[in-house]
Amino acid sequence: MAQHPWLVKIVVGAMLVGFLFLMMHRRTRERDAQEAFRADCASRAIDRHECDDLLDRHHTSCFAMSFRNGGRDGTPEHLDLPRYLECVRISPAAWSAKRRAFLREQEKAQREERDALR
Repeated sequence: MAQHPWLVKIVVGAMLVGFLFLMMHRRTRERDAQEAFRADCASRAIDRHECDDLLDRHHTSCFAMSFRNGGRDGTPEHLDLPRYLECVRISPAAWSAKRRAFLREQEKAQREERDALR
């Protein structure tokens, strides 16, 4: 590689361009999610300032919990919009607690069903 420094520059440049493209695409998806939440606020008659305050406090965590990048196996990226909207409305901690309670109840029901079959 020391004989071809231009090749290293091309490869590094291509990697940087790819990374920047992915970051811009993710930021676009974040803006789309925020606009969906603002529309949800309007449909629920929530004040614009309160809506923006909720987004400021909860967007980053809720987006991280509800957005899945596409996989190498061809799985497309996916934003679980209902999950995102609820998370921003009630806070990431409250949403996580609610989700854990739901999963515990689901596990309990499955256990009871298995025990009934024995």
